Amino acid sequence: MHRLFYISLLLTLPLSLMGQDSAETAIEAPRPTVPVALELQEKVWFTDRMATAVIYFDSEVEAPESAQSNYADISLLEIELHQTKDSKLGQHAAVIRFLPRKTGPLTLPRLSFPGGDQVYQTESVTIEVSQPIQSDQMSLKIVPQKLRVYVGEALQLDLVWESVINPAQLKALQIYPTFFNDSNIEIVIPRNTGSEKQQMGLPIGGRRVIATREMSAGQPKALGQVKLPLYLRFAQPGIYTLPATRLECAQLKDNGTGFARYAAHFNNELFESVDRNKLYRRIYTTAPAIEVEVLPLPANETGQAFSGLFAPLEIDVALQPTEIEIGQLMQLDLKVSGTTPHGLIDLPALRYQTSLRGRFLVDHEVGRRWHAEGSLFRMRLRALS
Repeated sequence: MHRLFYISLLLTLPLSLMGQDSAETAIEAPRPTVPVALELQEKVWFTDRMATAVIYFDSEVEAPESAQSNYADISLLEIELHQTKDSKLGQHAAVIRFLPRKTGPLTLPRLSFPGGDQVYQTESVTIEVSQPIQSDQMSLKIVPQKLRVYVGEALQLDLVWESVINPAQLKALQIYPTFFNDSNIEIVIPRNTGSEKQQMGLPIGGRRVIATREMSAGQPKALGQVKLPLYLRFAQPGIYTLPATRLECAQLKDNGTGFARYAAHFNNELFESVDRNKLYRRIYTTAPAIEVEVLPLPANETGQAFSGLFAPLEIDVALQPTEIEIGQLMQLDLKVSGTTPHGLIDLPALRYQTSLRGRFLVDHEVGRRWHAEGSLFRMRLRALS
C-alpha cells in the first residue's frame, strides 16, 4: 500500500520541479581556464626573506580561496589585488608575497583567480632557493686586550675584518655582536683619529661608525684589512661569555657602482641594500666566542668611595688665573689622558675631596670635552680662604 502511494506521488509532481536538478547542473558548469604568467620580482631567493610576484589580468578578479595558506614548500603571506595604469600588461594586477620554506629547487603552487566567466590560473614556475655560505675569501677576528678586568674597567677589543674581495661587490653588511644587547655591558666606540684616506664607514650593532681600512700590498682592488677598536665596561662581576659574532654581506655577481664614490664615509655600498634585479649571493664569516672574567673591586679600607679612574692615566692640571683674592673665581682644567676612550672616563665630584673642603667652593656644573687621548674637564672654583 505504501509503495503504491509513493509511485502515485511522483507521477503528480510538476514538470518544473522534476527538471530543477538538471537546471542547477547547467548553471554550475565549470568556467574555462585561462593561463596567466607570474612575474617574479627577485632573481635570488632565501628562506628568511620575503619574495614578491606579480600577475596582470584583463578584467577584475577575485582572490583565490587558498590565499594566505601554507603549502609544503612555500608560505603565502599576502595576495593584494588592485588596479594598474599599465594598459599594456593589464588593467588589474595581483601582488603575491611569499616565503620559501626550504632550499633548492622549489615549484610555486598554481593559483586560480576567478574573474567574470573564466578562471585565470598561474603557470608553473620553478625557482632555486639559496642559503648563505661561509666564505674562504674573508675572515673576522675579535681580539681582547686581556681576559681579566675589574668592574668598571674598560676592556679593549679589536675587531679585524680581512677580505680579498673587491669592495665594489659587497653590499648590505650585517654585523651585530650579541653583547651589544647586554644591559650589564656598556660599549663605547672611540672617534677615529687616523688618516682620512684610511677611514671607512662601517655599520655595526645598529650604529654607523668610522673604522680604519688598510689596503693589501699587491692587491689594489681587494678590501684589505678593516680594523675597529671597541671598549667594553662591565657593571657586575662574574664570568661573561661573549658569543660568536657573525659578519654577513651580499656579494654581487658584478661590481657595483663604486665603493667610495663620494667624500662622505657613510656612502659606501656596505650601507646599501641589494636591488631586486641583481644577481648575488650571501656570504658570511664568524669570529669565535670570548670568555672574560670580571673581578669585583678590592675592598677600600679607608672608607672613601672609588674614584672610577683606572691606571694608566695622566692628569694635567691648569689653573687660571693663578693669583686671586678670596671670593674670586678661578677656572680649573683637568686634562685626563690614557688608553681609556673619552666616553668611558668619568671624573668624580671634586666637592667631596677632603683637601678642598673649607678652602674652595667647587661649581656643580662640569664641562666635558673630547681630545685625542682622553677627556678635558673644565670647572670653576671659588677661593674661601
